[in-house]
Amino acid sequence: MRSLIARRFGVALTAGLLAGLSSLGAARADTFYQGKQLVVLVNFAQGGPTDAEGRLVARHLSRHVGGNPTVVVHNMSGSNGAVGANWLANAAAPDGLILGYFTGIASMRALADPILSPNVAKLGFAAAGPGIGVAYVRSDIGGGIKKPGDILSKSDFWVGGLRADSDRDMRLRMQLDLLGVKHNYQPGFATMADARQAFQRGEIQVLIEPITAYRAAIEPGPVANKQALPLWLDPLDDGDAFTRSPEADNLAALTFTDFMIQAKGALPKSELFDAWRLVNQMGTLFQRILVLAPGSPQPAIESVQKALVKMADDPAFKEDALKSIKLVPSYVGDARTAVLFRQVVEPTPAMKALVRRYADGGKSEAEANAPTKP
Repeated sequence: MRSLIARRFGVALTAGLLAGLSSLGAARADTFYQGKQLVVLVNFAQGGPTDAEGRLVARHLSRHVGGNPTVVVHNMSGSNGAVGANWLANAAAPDGLILGYFTGIASMRALADPILSPNVAKLGFAAAGPGIGVAYVRSDIGGGIKKPGDILSKSDFWVGGLRADSDRDMRLRMQLDLLGVKHNYQPGFATMADARQAFQRGEIQVLIEPITAYRAAIEPGPVANKQALPLWLDPLDDGDAFTRSPEADNLAALTFTDFMIQAKGALPKSELFDAWRLVNQMGTLFQRILVLAPGSPQPAIESVQKALVKMADDPAFKEDALKSIKLVPSYVGDARTAVLFRQVVEPTPAMKALVRRYADGGKSEAEANAPTKP
């Protein structure tokens, strides 16, 4: 499985970038940043996961970007990441000297969040940084649960989360609805740490967290103590196929799509499944996005993409990543992913309305059990 992901999200990246460059274009990309300063703009405050990853990349980018520019980090937080993204989309010069390292932008665009400028859809796409979540459940709900499939016979338990329009919360709610599992939803926790404490007190019974948090706090805690067990993990979806993230190679849980095939015999063909697929793509494959100001020179984009390819094989980068954020992030920047990014941030009006209603808590029973397409 790791080799499959490597081919799609690693080697394909290299081939898609390098094969498409002419010798002249490659030369321009290799020298574009010579004698310049490149700013990595993070759209969340210092100390959070986006900042930690952005600074990790910035520490190693200069050695791999052609021309070896000076690389500095600047944080511009506010409005769940919209302030920094709006500034890059509307006010930054199109000179390729500011690289946005953003979280949450794909989901805000897909939900037509009015805080986010429409010009964000015009940002120059350099790469996506995939990340997945793991759903887990208390082992004592409804008389006890010993294996993930037991969730199918439970009902009316409580799912916790941060906000109804959080793509992570929506993924989990949609997954349970697609399985036909009746549940209650309790948003409003200030942080995942607060939700985790409520889970441990038994006030909520199901949560989904990033795999990094799951590895750090849930596996050695509630799972090791038999208080909880993993249900499933998010698959990566390139628009054609669902695959398992290398981050989860040794995690004893199926991807949600494999779990559903096992439980139901096949994946459904419904509006709800299409909506979940969109929400899953924007929150997993496009968990992080690396973008430049609209109209930035193509050699700048190519230079960043080539640097990310080289950095993926850099032992110093890998060692630093494992020490600082406990995983080695990967980046996908091929043309196919760039096209998919445009589709995700500009869904059809009907799909945007469906996801918006779901985020607003107004999903209907018809939407939760949408008819099979002919």
